[in-house]
Amino acid sequence: MKKFLSLVLALVLCLSVASIAMPASAEEAPYELVWLRYGSVGTTDTQPGLGAVQDAVNEWLKNNGYNFTVDMMHVEDMNNLQVQMAAKEKLDIIWRNASTLSDTLIRGNFLYNIVDLYKNYEGLYNSIPENIWNTLLRENGKALYMIPTYKECGIGVAIDVPVSVCERFGWDEILNDDHTKIWTLDELTPYIEEGMATGDYEIAYRFNTNFNSSREYDQIDSIAAVNSFIGLDLTTDTQEAALVTDIPAYQKYVELMNSWNEAGYIDDRFATGGITDEMNFLFYAEAMTPDHANQINERSQLNKDGKGCVYIRLTDTYLNSTSSLGSAMAFASYTPHIDYCLEFMDALYSKTELADLCLYGIEGTHYTRAEDGRVERIADSGYRFDAWSCANVMTPSLATTDAVDKKEKYAKFNEEAKPSKLLGFIFDTEPVAAEVLACNAVVSEHQGLLEKGFMGEDGLAAYREALVSAGAEKVLEEANRQLAEFFAAK
Repeated sequence: MKKFLSLVLALVLCLSVASIAMPASAEEAPYELVWLRYGSVGTTDTQPGLGAVQDAVNEWLKNNGYNFTVDMMHVEDMNNLQVQMAAKEKLDIIWRNASTLSDTLIRGNFLYNIVDLYKNYEGLYNSIPENIWNTLLRENGKALYMIPTYKECGIGVAIDVPVSVCERFGWDEILNDDHTKIWTLDELTPYIEEGMATGDYEIAYRFNTNFNSSREYDQIDSIAAVNSFIGLDLTTDTQEAALVTDIPAYQKYVELMNSWNEAGYIDDRFATGGITDEMNFLFYAEAMTPDHANQINERSQLNKDGKGCVYIRLTDTYLNSTSSLGSAMAFASYTPHIDYCLEFMDALYSKTELADLCLYGIEGTHYTRAEDGRVERIADSGYRFDAWSCANVMTPSLATTDAVDKKEKYAKFNEEAKPSKLLGFIFDTEPVAAEVLACNAVVSEHQGLLEKGFMGEDGLAAYREALVSAGAEKVLEEANRQLAEFFAAK
């Protein structure tokens, strides 16, 4: 018995020594987080300063008591991401956008559900308003897979017009618009007629991307999109979706585009290719930003005479389930240290010194400071990232190219964005994957031509027939089944 007890005691002592030795080993080699960020493949060639910035970031982490380092040398390679994650390649933090690949990663269980964790990190949680967090929740509030870099989180479209154009034609209504009116495209027809009659403009109307999944229709403020060919008619109280070809507002839109095309207001190069931003535009449609006035005044193709530009609103601004995910961070579901991942995000979203390092690089090497404290980048310094792909826009220092009230504008813009009728809804296409694939091929072939008036009076019927032949009605039935569950749970 004494011999047995001696063996047990020896074993306990050995285990105790081993357990004491482990933290020492951890201190010698802190865990290295791998951060897959947006950038150019082969980043060590295109951004030679990245290694020095990584060293500075890790020195900051060490000096501030963090027990991990960050590998920032990894860049985005979406072609291989699913393969990498399926193979459980070492990835901890992943930069993503709101493409369908994000949903694929979620369905494949590649992303970590942090719904029970994120509120524990006060710097991170408090850096993003509650209404924006609510746009990210999935599965009736039981899942959260992505953290937005937090910039403009609402989606809307504006039409930009040079001041000189408005003055030339006496377009006082546009020049004096206070951005409260939501314009319709058909209201632009008289202005286009007048402007294009001079022959001075190559392009009457520069189209923005049209119908996109899970967002309000870009240029029709009365349709909420389920996907690229299914939507809800917001002019009614319906909770059932329809093929967009059957929605009156869409039909009216196509009819208007046909009339513009017949009148010669839609350049043939919209069908064949060759439209560039350097052309002479009469009206220029694009996504609104909080500092939209500054943005359009910096566009050389719109502000050629230095008089500036004005804009009118084509849609309201909406929050939906993907609008805040134009740029976001996520975490590999198999990371052994979700705590370190969230600690790093907590610091990046609340510590200006760290955010400046990750965004701008090293002061004196990659940027200098203006007298007002704003950052002025050094050209060709070897390090260049943008806030939308790197950090919460509220955390880093402002750049000299930013408006001094940029952060206030972003906060106001996001606070006032309206929740979409489909906020929280994500269409799971898995049950009708084959039909969706076939319908998307039809969309690619027909939609762009139809929505620019190149398919003529019979185009809408031909588009609908092609969608139905591809299985669109089956997709619609599945979408409405999921929508019924979604609205019933609200």
